[in-house]
Parts: sequence; C-alpha cells; structure tokens
Amino acid sequence: MAVSTDREPASDKAGGESQGTAIEGRSLSQIAWARIRRDKVALVSFAVILLLVLVAIGAPLLTALNGYPPNQFNTDEEGLLNINLGGVPTGWANSGISSDHWFGVEPRNGRDIFSRIVYGARISLLIALLATAVSVILGTLFGVIGGFFGGRIDTAISRVMDTLLAFPTLLFIIALTPILGDRLAVYGLPNDNRTRVAIMVGIIGFFGWPYLGRIVRGQTLSIREREYVDAARSLGASNAHLLFRQILPNLAATILVYATLIIPTNITTEAALSFLGVGVLPPTASWGRMLADSVVWFYTDPMFMVFPGVALFITVLAFNLLGDSVRDALDPRAGRG
Repeated sequence: MAVSTDREPASDKAGGESQGTAIEGRSLSQIAWARIRRDKVALVSFAVILLLVLVAIGAPLLTALNGYPPNQFNTDEEGLLNINLGGVPTGWANSGISSDHWFGVEPRNGRDIFSRIVYGARISLLIALLATAVSVILGTLFGVIGGFFGGRIDTAISRVMDTLLAFPTLLFIIALTPILGDRLAVYGLPNDNRTRVAIMVGIIGFFGWPYLGRIVRGQTLSIREREYVDAARSLGASNAHLLFRQILPNLAATILVYATLIIPTNITTEAALSFLGVGVLPPTASWGRMLADSVVWFYTDPMFMVFPGVALFITVLAFNLLGDSVRDALDPRAGRG
C-alpha cells in the first residue's frame, strides 16, 4: 500500500513556524514600565505627585482665581470678627471656611489658608528636589570613585561617610542654618529667602549623600568584578570607559530608586526646620511654619492644623509609595511583567 508524501513532516512545519516568528526581548526599563502601568498604587501616587507639581507651578494662577494672595490680611472682611478668636472671620467650625476662603483663614490675621498651602507646596518641592539632586550627585560621585578605585581612596571616602552618618543631622542643620545666613550677610549676601533656601538645599543635600553613597559604593564593588567589566578591561578599555559605559549605566536603577525615597525624607526635613523656626523667613508660606503657628489655635480652630498637615501627609505618602513601586518594578529578581 502506497503511503502519501503530500504532507510535510510535523517537525519541519514546527521548525518553519519557529523560524518565522521572532521572539522579541525586553529591556529592564521596558519590563519596569510594564509593571508600573499595572500597579494602581504607583499610578495613583504618580497622579498625586503630578497634580502637586502642577499646583506648585500654577500657584499664582490659583491664587488669582481665589482672589486672596497668601500674605494678605483679611481680618476686616465683611465685618465678620470674632473677638474670642482674636479677630477671625467666622465660618464652618470657626475656621472661616466659605465660598471665598475654600480652606478657611488663619486666626488673628485672616490670611487665606488655601493660598498659603499652594505657595507652601513650592517651597517644599523646591527644597526637596534640589537637595535630592545634590545628594544624588555627591553620593554617586564619591560612591563610584570609592568602589571602583578601592585602596586608600575607598578607605578615606568610607571614613568621611561614616563620620557624616554619625552626626545628629537635624540638630546640626538647626544650628548651622541661621549661623550661615548671618555669616553670609557679613560678606554682602542678603539674608533673605533666596539665601536661606540655598543654605537649606546645600546643608540637607550634603548631609544626605552618604546614605546613597554607601549603596552606590557597594553596588560598584560588585559590578567591577563582573565578567563584562573584566572583558572590557582585557581589551584595553580606559577607566573612564569602564566608569561611564560599563558601571554607571548599571547603577541607574539603584540611583533612581533611592532618589525617589530620599525626596520624602527631604520634604519632612524642610517641614521640621520651618516648624522649628529656622526654615524660610516669614511671611513666606511653608507647611512646617503653618503647623507651628496652628499649635496654639488647635482647640479653637483645628482646621488650621488639619489642612497643612494633610497636605504634608499626602505628599510624603505619595512619594514613598511611588518609590516602593519603582523599587519593586526595577527588581530583576521579581516576576517578569
């Protein structure tokens, strides 16, 4: 009985299909982005942060729509004075909340709380982001140098990091910030908010870099022993090539994760400094300063404390949750997305 040979062997057909269908690989950044897009917590946190940035940028427009600048006193508005609260326009829960003052007004002087929170977001984000940039630059620079070159250079940088980590950072910043402002005034620099912001950014960023520097140093020590680094070195690659083409690109994920986790820490540090009276100078709006001013009014006007406290809480929480999501998304040991 003849056997028909019209059909191709199953193995050959399968081989043809496998050759015609290319399997496309994905980079770590593509995998991380796919994971983040499926993470609802990360998306909500990112949306909150984006809204906060837009609010900070558009603060003049928002206050123009509201009609009350952040430093304008409104104690005599419409003649609504409550002598028991020190001359505060009355409203819901003794806070002055109304269609004119969306978040109420400050006791005694009547400054609009919404306008001050909007402008306070500018201060918090500006100082936190710039201080984080300083920490990332210094931490990456010294961490990579120490981990790559080793020897006495690594020992010296490690001892500097250990010394800075041993400092009571917040207490040192509290003592140093006003002193630097006064000393710079002697040399002709005005002791205004621009100088104060620059001092806070420099001090917070300087004392924050060792935390990232230790992580970067440890990662560099590991990466410099990898096979592809040895291969590049055996082919005659220079130290600059090894640093900028082999090591730093593989540190990008680590640096990004820790940068997102440093930002909320810097936000709370700025708020703490303003709360203690060594932050930005009044009457500039700051969430920490608003919390400090609200302490004595908590029982008569609790909303004065609630609004800046909630703004600070939501901001820090959003950055922390986004940082955790970015860390999980960039973790190569996690399940593939």
